[in-house]
Amino acid sequence: MKKLYLLIVFCVVSTPLFAQKSKYDLEHDRKNQQKKIEEADRILQKTLTFKQEKISKLNEINRQIEERATLVNIILQEIPLIDREMLATDSLLKVNTTLLQKLKEEYAEMLYLSSKTKNSMEKLSFMFSSASFNQLMARLNYLKQYDEERKKQIKRIEKQQKELALQKKQLEKQKQERAELLAINKSQQAKLSELKGEQLLLVNSLKNREKELFIEIENRKKTMQQLEKAVNDAVSRANKVENEISDKTTSKRTPESIIAASKSFAEAKGKLMWPVKEGSVLAKFGKQRHPVLENITIDNLGVDIRTSEGENVRAIYDGQVIAVSKMLGNYFMVLVQHGDYFTVYAQLQNVKIKIGNKVKARDTIGMVGTNSEGVPSFQFQVWQNKKRLNPEDWLAKSK
Repeated sequence: MKKLYLLIVFCVVSTPLFAQKSKYDLEHDRKNQQKKIEEADRILQKTLTFKQEKISKLNEINRQIEERATLVNIILQEIPLIDREMLATDSLLKVNTTLLQKLKEEYAEMLYLSSKTKNSMEKLSFMFSSASFNQLMARLNYLKQYDEERKKQIKRIEKQQKELALQKKQLEKQKQERAELLAINKSQQAKLSELKGEQLLLVNSLKNREKELFIEIENRKKTMQQLEKAVNDAVSRANKVENEISDKTTSKRTPESIIAASKSFAEAKGKLMWPVKEGSVLAKFGKQRHPVLENITIDNLGVDIRTSEGENVRAIYDGQVIAVSKMLGNYFMVLVQHGDYFTVYAQLQNVKIKIGNKVKARDTIGMVGTNSEGVPSFQFQVWQNKKRLNPEDWLAKSK
């Protein structure tokens, strides 16, 4: 019977234990996602108010829809895990309630048997009616063990009652957590519906400005081309310097400092600090479909990060400044080398460093500028030699 009980308990408890890591991860992801949404809302309040017909406004709405949809998806994955935990806790509660009842019944039976020898005379009579000394000692030992067993039974009952109280408390906590998740989900679904309505109105409004939109696309394309050329030229110069240094040695190998810096930077992938204290990705890396114009794609060399007006842009890792250039629109670009890797900070209003400066992580590079619509944002890129990489793969998930 005891083995059967242990098997039942293991089966009931094992489910939430095996699912615990997944539930913990989902909870962690949900909290991070909520922070990202709250931060985006704070930036929106602090920065310039958008006009209704601006592309930046549409990009922001699209991004918020994506972020909130991700949060809803996480919540919808969390709820079944909590339901499973609640079911397991409830089943365990029923098993332990049955066990407690059995312990109480056994104790009641012990009290009944004990009542038959409740006074001292009856106990003495029971002992001295023994046929031999050995039987007398056996009866004394029996009474002692019986008394000890009764005390142990009381402790078992008390322990079981405490376990039941904890399990009831856990079940209530799980119910509350589920209710909170359902409330968050409801509010996010309502916000999603509101944003999608606003998105539709804005898209329809922007469709009347196709000519202006094509001009904006062309201007951005020219800016990206100029930026790409500036990065490639700077990387070529850096490689030429390294080759000249290598040619002066007999080993003909890449300098150890470059190898070490490259390895260190590569190992930090997914953990690098953000180039601003507060900010969110406004435009993603690579080829992205235009939010209004059909069959039109925009190729982004990095990511556009939206932040607060006057925010300082900082180095994400130790390195050396190898280029500072003035770009179209009277903005600046800074290129920092980390061995074979390079980080680019563009669309800056001003810069605080010079070519040749060594920078540490968190050192100020310059101040954020604004895009063509007056929105405080900047372009951030990651390169490995002349191969562009997705910056979101390199930056930490939370700041």
